[in-house]
Amino acid sequence: MAQTSLTGMNQTNRSLRLAPPPPPPPPRGEGCLFGGLLFLCLMGGLIGVGIVLAENTAPQLAGVGLFVACAAGFTGLLIVANKNSRIRKAAHAQQIARWRQAIANWERLYYCSRNDIVFIPGNPETSLPAHELYKLL
Repeated sequence: MAQTSLTGMNQTNRSLRLAPPPPPPPPRGEGCLFGGLLFLCLMGGLIGVGIVLAENTAPQLAGVGLFVACAAGFTGLLIVANKNSRIRKAAHAQQIARWRQAIANWERLYYCSRNDIVFIPGNPETSLPAHELYKLL
């Protein structure tokens, strides 16, 4: 027994052209490479602690050095990530503000199908061909 999905969506080119602007995508994180670096710093620090706690006293200084270097790297990576995250969030907030203004402008527009133009009523200077809708947003 075969099954067929009968759901779908069709959209004309005109409706695509006159659609409101899409919202900006949310800011992205640091990614897998950054997570891997944090993990390596954490593991290196744990290895350093293990060396310090070992019975041999000779490599203890190396263990302390490894732990300090990894702790400093871990902290530095977190500081850089926090700064980059704040920068991306600020840029996203600006994009959201511009998008909201574009949506407000889009909601004021009218479309004339006879002439294939968009315009803001009462303002003849805003009359543009429909394919140039983005200029009014």
